[in-house]
Amino acid sequence: MSFITNIILLFPDIEDELERMKEVNSFTYRGILLNLISINEPNPEEFVTWYGGRKKLSGNMFIGAYNYFDEEGFRQHLFSNVNWESPEYVQLIIKSEAEWTYKVYTDAGKTLVYDSILQ
Repeated sequence: MSFITNIILLFPDIEDELERMKEVNSFTYRGILLNLISINEPNPEEFVTWYGGRKKLSGNMFIGAYNYFDEEGFRQHLFSNVNWESPEYVQLIIKSEAEWTYKVYTDAGKTLVYDSILQ
């Protein structure tokens, strides 16, 4: 049995991508280290991006899908353990398989700004 959670993490280029992602990916749940991946990681089978268009997206976008994910623990980790230059520009978009739509958080996961259930 599985219970999948989809995660999208976005932050601007003013952040040190490598350092921030090292901190983000230090989160562990169920004894597993997080490993969000940049959508700009090259596809070894293609010479262009794997998403629409012919350009790389500006900014940083990282994605992952995890089983029985600790959403609350991860949000706490984002705003407490990651040294963001500008946490107000960090967005977390997250959806469990039990939900129909994504929830959107700002302030490095601290502030819920959209949840269709609450609208």
